[in-house]
Amino acid sequence: DPYTLELAGFHLVDGKYQPLTSNSQGHLWSTQLELYLGVEQGFLRFFTPEGKLVPRPEEIAEQAEERAEQAEERAGQAEQKAEQAEQKAGQAEERAERLAAKLRSLNIDPETI
Repeated sequence: DPYTLELAGFHLVDGKYQPLTSNSQGHLWSTQLELYLGVEQGFLRFFTPEGKLVPRPEEIAEQAEERAEQAEERAGQAEQKAEQAEQKAGQAEERAERLAAKLRSLNIDPETI
């Protein structure tokens, strides 16, 4: 019932409909679907045999979008780290060149040190 959120189910036994018995969470087992049906936050939802909520397609899409955003964020962070490492390498190279120039000005070959 969409107003009271009561859930009832029946199965056919010997030509007569028999009520389904709900589990401790109030969910009904569907033999055809091999899933439980129950009301969650005002909506009819499916649950696994272990009682876990089966996500709706919209929820799966949202989760995928969130994972994609997180991956994009991690890629951006990795790119920043790579740029920083490149800058440090460039600075170290410049410093090495300045030190080599200083040694040459003192008549010392930096290649022999």
